[in-house]
Amino acid sequence: MLKDSKRLKHHRKSYYPFSKEYPGRSHSTYAIGETRERRKREQRSNVFYALALVFLFLLTFFLVYLAVFLSNRPIREENHTPLPSTEHLVALEMPKEALNGGIALELFLEDLQNENANAVMIEYKAPSGFLSYTSMDSTAADIGASTRAYPTFMDSIETLKAKGYKIIAKYACFEDTLAASSLPGAAITLADGVSLWLDESAQKDGKPWLNPYADVAVNYLLGLIKEAPTFGADYVLLDGVQFPVGRFAETAVFPYADVKGISKNAALQEFLQKVKDALGDLEFSVTLTVSDILYGNAVAYDGTLLSAPCNFITIDFQKTAEVEAVLKANNAGFAELSQAEYFVPAAAAVEAKLETDAKDKTVVVLTNRENTTQNIQDAGFAHSISVS
Repeated sequence: MLKDSKRLKHHRKSYYPFSKEYPGRSHSTYAIGETRERRKREQRSNVFYALALVFLFLLTFFLVYLAVFLSNRPIREENHTPLPSTEHLVALEMPKEALNGGIALELFLEDLQNENANAVMIEYKAPSGFLSYTSMDSTAADIGASTRAYPTFMDSIETLKAKGYKIIAKYACFEDTLAASSLPGAAITLADGVSLWLDESAQKDGKPWLNPYADVAVNYLLGLIKEAPTFGADYVLLDGVQFPVGRFAETAVFPYADVKGISKNAALQEFLQKVKDALGDLEFSVTLTVSDILYGNAVAYDGTLLSAPCNFITIDFQKTAEVEAVLKANNAGFAELSQAEYFVPAAAAVEAKLETDAKDKTVVVLTNRENTTQNIQDAGFAHSISVS
């Protein structure tokens, strides 16, 4: 047996192209002459390749997520156009139903074109306290301020801006029924410091108001107002920056007034300065009536807001019963005129007052559609907002 085994000749192993060991084949085995070092390099290469695939997947996922996020994001414009000083700002108030889009928006767009308007005033926050848009503010979410928001609000804003219209965001401030009744420590009270003060009797559906001395009220309003540019606003118009007036005003108590130790006028001026700081370069206005401009208001402002730190003043020339009463007490001629006739002498009186007390302020006229843009410009005012 041993002899026979010695006779056995060693045969060289043959390699065929279909053999696993054929040189050049790349599986888990290696070709003839491959070294251990090459094997390590190949393993490292496979690890790097796997990591690269994972990174590419994560990057693709992130980019897709970012694209979806940005497509649903509210408008945010960093550069805001200042209120025109040479061209005329002609704005129309947008009907609420047009915020739903559809035929109402189409009709409003036709109206804008027919009136040669270049701006739109939209109620972002109503005196009821409800918002027309879905706020990102946590306090607004807690009290349900966006529960009546229009689902197509941002679509309507984008449509208007795409057609070149400027957006004026109108915010009702201290006249806020929802926040005054929902936020602890935010409202004007009665003498007991607890019961909510109402601007009318409960039988006549009286409403509570926010207290301009209360930090919780001021901070809530600031949180909403500074959202305006995020939701497409080019300018902000503040309404109701005042203390309440009327037959129940004498019974109103303002908690924290003693702690603050400042006048009503100073409290309102302080609020407006905070608004200015919050909005940065975005221009804003405060709304005053004709009688406010001419005679001030001791109850609402403890004087006047003509020196307020806002960029421009919006003067409400609408002839209301309250304005008529004040004007009649000082000049009977105003109260006996129609809206269109009343505007001419009222505008002249306001112009003279502003020339003396507020020469640096740009003025925007808020008036009924009865007053044409030409009438307003003939009276010396370049900018106007017409309401229905």
